[in-house]
Amino acid sequence: MPRGRYPARIYTPPPARDIEQRYLRRFDNRDFASRAPVALALLNEWFQFANAAPMELDIGCGNGEFICARAARHSERFFVGIERSMKPLCRAIDLASQLDLKNIHFVKADARILFPLMPPASLSAVHYHFPPPIVKVRHRRTGVFSTPLLDMLERSLRPDGFAGVLLDSHDSGRIMMDRVAERPSLTLRTTPPFSVPDEELTASFYFRKWRDQGRALLRFEVVARRWR
Repeated sequence: MPRGRYPARIYTPPPARDIEQRYLRRFDNRDFASRAPVALALLNEWFQFANAAPMELDIGCGNGEFICARAARHSERFFVGIERSMKPLCRAIDLASQLDLKNIHFVKADARILFPLMPPASLSAVHYHFPPPIVKVRHRRTGVFSTPLLDMLERSLRPDGFAGVLLDSHDSGRIMMDRVAERPSLTLRTTPPFSVPDEELTASFYFRKWRDQGRALLRFEVVARRWR
């Protein structure tokens, strides 16, 4: 997830209309409050893919470096990047267009309003990288890594699926792992090998930044115990 002023400094011209229609859907809170049936129908259409490819969700995809690189490497999979800010999404769409990716789409929305709409056993992977630190008690209740996300993981992870979390804040990571531990149907994987190899993470700006600064990162995966 983008953090700080780096995404705000990005400027990429808005995509041409045909490119935007190819890659982007926009939803805001009013769409789901007043037009929920329409929004749900559009999401169902958006998440359709003809060959039933495994689907991966990137929460807070930022400028799309990680998810576009993964989509280019794994053409047999389908990728959805969710981001609230349009500035980094313009860069993500531009990158996907340059690579002529046919297996990726982006959604401009608050990810938390999408979680309840994800169908059961529909996700092969969820990526949640470098979110803002959890600094206030209320963030444990209202932040992205809260009850709606954990409910979605219980419901929507496929038998071979996982949710990968990568942070530079160890305090936040421990809070998140404690939340997972409260769920009997979810289990933690905290030691390698992980499902995404390190060489794929280098596509991420923050991974490169923190690695080059020598900052220790915390990484864990969540899997649905009911499948194990």
